[in-house]
Amino acid sequence: MIYYNMIAVATLHFRLTKDLRIVQRLYDVVTMLSGTSERVSRIVREWHPKKEYRSEAGYRDELLTFIRKELKKGTMWGPPERHRIRKESGRHLADIGIDEKIGIELKRNLNSQSSLDRLIGQIRRFMRSYGYIIVVLCGEVNEGILDELKIEFKEYLPSTVWRPETVIEETVIEIVGKGRRKEKKGPKGWVDLFEEI
Repeated sequence: MIYYNMIAVATLHFRLTKDLRIVQRLYDVVTMLSGTSERVSRIVREWHPKKEYRSEAGYRDELLTFIRKELKKGTMWGPPERHRIRKESGRHLADIGIDEKIGIELKRNLNSQSSLDRLIGQIRRFMRSYGYIIVVLCGEVNEGILDELKIEFKEYLPSTVWRPETVIEETVIEIVGKGRRKEKKGPKGWVDLFEEI
């Protein structure tokens, strides 16, 4: 029994050291997803805008302040860690960047095909810069457009990204709703978007 365990460990060691780059990437992804990005994701889900803003900048500034305040608090396992949190600018950067690994993009009023197409293009560009992307939808959100967004990035959503063949190379994209959802059809009107997306 001990002999077989030693062989298994030796085989695993050989396979892991064979391509150190893959091992390092796997470590980076697992560390990132179980540490700061998980915490930031929780903070973003806990945030509720104090009011409806006329622009994404209002939502961005309020969320940025909230994230800074929450990350300054320590965790039950220790004191707060230092993080680089800033408003990003540039074609390939999200609205908020954290440690140059997590990108948060806010989208106000995702209610047309053109706004969806623009967001999809932005997310694709962000995938070159960030390992974890959080898309925060504020204002009015068309349910049909939201469905198209989820279908477009379904292989990157947290529930599906942990396939063994993709965990090493894939970016994780999370979609968080902070607005009102407009029904696809019918006179139902507005529905609370805080439900699980």
